[in-house]
Amino acid sequence: MKDISIIVVSYNTQNLTLDCVGQLKGFLGEIFVVDNASIDGSASALREWSIKSSRRHVILNQENLGFAKANNQACLMQSMYCC
Repeated sequence: MKDISIIVVSYNTQNLTLDCVGQLKGFLGEIFVVDNASIDGSASALREWSIKSSRRHVILNQENLGFAKANNQACLMQSMYCC
């Protein structure tokens, strides 16, 4: 496990979220994306994105839990530090 993890929370922002995580290609830590029940195709796009590396993790919520709760979900799964 790496020392740092990045958490991205999304809600109906498929293209923006994929652009964001695409900028992290050289990042060696874990990347968590928490999707808050998007209806724009984000879930399937993020599933496909996550299977390309074991350091990519996706949490797909069934309802919009809000930014803070979604962040906390990923923090519970991450390594030592998250940002």
